[in-house]
Amino acid sequence: MPSKHFSVFLFITLLLNSSGAFSSPRNAQEEFAYALLHARSAWDIGYGDKTREIFRALPQDEKNKFLPYVCSALKSEDKEVRENGIHACSYIGPVATSCLSDALEMKYIELTDLSWNLPKMGMLTPVIEKAIVEFIHSPESDRRVGLLETFGECRYSSKDVATALKEKLAHFKDKQRLPYLICGLAKLGEVETVRPIIKKLIREGDRQSLYCISGNDIKANIFAKDIANSTKITLEEKIQVLMTIEAERDVLLPLIMQGIKSEGAARVVAANAVVKFGFLNNELLSNACTWAKLVNRYDYKPFLSFSSFNSVNAKKLFAALNKCEVPVTGWNNRDWIDAALLEMVPNLKDEIYVLLNSDSVHCPAVIKAVALSGPRAAKPLVEIMRQAAGVGGQREEIARTIASMGPDAAPAIPELSELFTCSDSNIYIPAAWILGAIGSESLPVLHRMEGNSLYADRLIAAISFMPPSPEAFAMLSRLVASTKDVEILKQSANVLKTWNSYC
Repeated sequence: MPSKHFSVFLFITLLLNSSGAFSSPRNAQEEFAYALLHARSAWDIGYGDKTREIFRALPQDEKNKFLPYVCSALKSEDKEVRENGIHACSYIGPVATSCLSDALEMKYIELTDLSWNLPKMGMLTPVIEKAIVEFIHSPESDRRVGLLETFGECRYSSKDVATALKEKLAHFKDKQRLPYLICGLAKLGEVETVRPIIKKLIREGDRQSLYCISGNDIKANIFAKDIANSTKITLEEKIQVLMTIEAERDVLLPLIMQGIKSEGAARVVAANAVVKFGFLNNELLSNACTWAKLVNRYDYKPFLSFSSFNSVNAKKLFAALNKCEVPVTGWNNRDWIDAALLEMVPNLKDEIYVLLNSDSVHCPAVIKAVALSGPRAAKPLVEIMRQAAGVGGQREEIARTIASMGPDAAPAIPELSELFTCSDSNIYIPAAWILGAIGSESLPVLHRMEGNSLYADRLIAAISFMPPSPEAFAMLSRLVASTKDVEILKQSANVLKTWNSYC
């Protein structure tokens, strides 16, 4: 077993031993296999899930070593052990297919036991394909029609499976369950065969058909206009499905604009679609402050980034969002704006530098964005920090942003040196942070301040922002040796703790 998983494995082993699951010592591989294959839903207190998680993460060659145990489990009289064995086969992949095939042929397991694990196998044997075809033609498939869709996900199967599904379709009478069969055929590449039926189901607003279209690569764009024109599908669903299948702009954009003007869920989905595709027109630009705050709201997945906007649109949207007026607290605060602005920075390139002269220069996102433009931003940003209000943490926030530039802030060393020696702690402490973060280039300035007790608090502030290095440690040692100030000594201890965390 890999050593990084040993603590979890040890817990599993101790649990099994304490439960009397086995009495004689076994090697680590055998004990892990036992834990993997004997997880019990009735008394499993989490070790089963942990074991499966570990097993899934193993390299393929390590998983293959467990194949004998897994194959043996498929023949167990214990149903749960067999089920665990089937799951383990799906984690191992194609090399385990023969085990499933043998167990199926010898009737240790049934085809329905395999269910959703089959698509994960990567291949089918003639025995498994024969069982699938027989199942499709059996009366049981009318009752368990969901499996027909699952079989469609086995895209590596032979034409026999597709042929059987088409024969099933010719005599299928259950309209309520028809979409599952249609979806199975579509997934097998028989889109043209079922295209007229899918179009009809879309017109009728069938949700299962929409799920099939949006969840699989079945050339779904051919249904985009049918979805857009359906009167039985909600606007929210239309946008969601068309966004998922990445429909053409001329089909999707009108629905997005309709959604942006609506209320509720459709508006949220439309806002996310705008960002996913980087759409922007004058109308969207004019009310950007309204829709942009809805992006990624309600734990929307997948998380979307404003970096989707190209340089032209990013420049326009950046300016528009900077002008948004929002309350200081609550969901509608500036956090979402700052995040959006920063995501667009890479696409703004050198244009970001002009923001130093804009009205929104004190916006945290603008400060961070300008800091990303490199050394030439150092002097202007230090001046902005000097002028910033000392209350409310504004100056400190700006200072931390400049400090994040590291050596790129070196051009501002002369200005920072001047601020370092001023009498206002609200200014000299932030300046010290930046000097410390700059690193080696600022050391001459800091060395000149050593030995003066007046600057002790500034020096420790600077050292606290230095990465651990021999020079920084030597400076800290000299400071500790020259002071009896309890507060300085406490801060020195904290610096050492921080450096220790780096190591």
